[in-house]
Amino acid sequence: MLRKRLWLLTPLLLTLPILVWGTQTPKHTMVVFVHGTLAGIPTGKAIKTLNKKGSLTLTNALNGKLCEEYLNATRDQGIHVQPIGKLGLERITPSLLFTTAPASKSVEELDDAASVMASCFKQSHRLIHQDANQTFSFYTYGWSGSLNSKARVKDAEQMYHCLFREKEALTQAYGNVELVILTHSHGGNTALNLAQIHEKENEKFAVDCLVMFGVPVQSETEKYVTSPLFKTIYSVYSKFDVIQVLDLLSTKDFFSRRCFKKKYAPYVHQIQIKLDKTAPGHCELWINGYFFALYRKSLSIYPLPVSAFTPLLLHATHQFEKPSKHIKIHLARQKDAYLITATNKATQKKWSTTHIYPSSWYTSIAQYSGHLKKHFKNLYKNYFSRS
Repeated sequence: MLRKRLWLLTPLLLTLPILVWGTQTPKHTMVVFVHGTLAGIPTGKAIKTLNKKGSLTLTNALNGKLCEEYLNATRDQGIHVQPIGKLGLERITPSLLFTTAPASKSVEELDDAASVMASCFKQSHRLIHQDANQTFSFYTYGWSGSLNSKARVKDAEQMYHCLFREKEALTQAYGNVELVILTHSHGGNTALNLAQIHEKENEKFAVDCLVMFGVPVQSETEKYVTSPLFKTIYSVYSKFDVIQVLDLLSTKDFFSRRCFKKKYAPYVHQIQIKLDKTAPGHCELWINGYFFALYRKSLSIYPLPVSAFTPLLLHATHQFEKPSKHIKIHLARQKDAYLITATNKATQKKWSTTHIYPSSWYTSIAQYSGHLKKHFKNLYKNYFSRS
């Protein structure tokens, strides 16, 4: 009787090793959004906050403390039109927008640009890789936002230790963790400065993927692309982005640049981006269509920035038989699909594909656009309110 039972269990026992050995640990991705320089738009609320704190003094103005406190007040009081949060590493929850039917979305959720961007990244990544087991943790990293190269080094030191600790914690929980950092403008130079800190710390730590949008390329930081800290680096730029090349205040260079010098180019995947029949501006790379003055409503990807489609751009970069470190990508929405055409700048060979998102994505686009249009005047009024 016992032999008969064992015989019946034999097929199951034989398959157990296959089930165990054939199961791979799902990779967990830690995605961090890093904003650029804070412009410090003068708002009544920010000024009022400083006045209450007694910070509006000539001494503070002369020693630079007033500017620092003002930027922090602007960060706290301003409306988030981009993935930006409090100072330091802050975990965010992806919005259900762009992943499910958006009928129940609240106004507060729609106003949280960081959560919306996390949702876009997650949906685009799964569209490309078709991996339901892939898990994510999303964060914003808030730095000073100062237009000062020395300040960015100081910010990078704090960022390094925050990222190291959080990646270690996630590794304990998930086992296999990759770190992806998305940056805008001088957030890219702050991230590159991580290499300088890494040389001193000498820890077993790596940034698996660094994606920089509109980074002002400067001699102070471009050398760090050779650091072993970074496994893969992408630099997305637009010839319509004039802000990227106008920085002459925080660099010893005459002006900042769009592209890396030849000796550093082999370490970076450089992507020239075009939209429709034009190219995106500095804000359209990262900021949503909230402020119409900074984002053209005529763009087919409105109201999302280029960075919302990051997984699509990176996928297109590696579709050539002969790898190229410098390509041009054209992105456009055509009805219910997104057309991507990539051109290898070295060989001029082209590759193109069409990405079709779930129907909920396009419904969410319509709702998000309607929300921004409907609430723009009221939110704009509140943003500049002096009461």
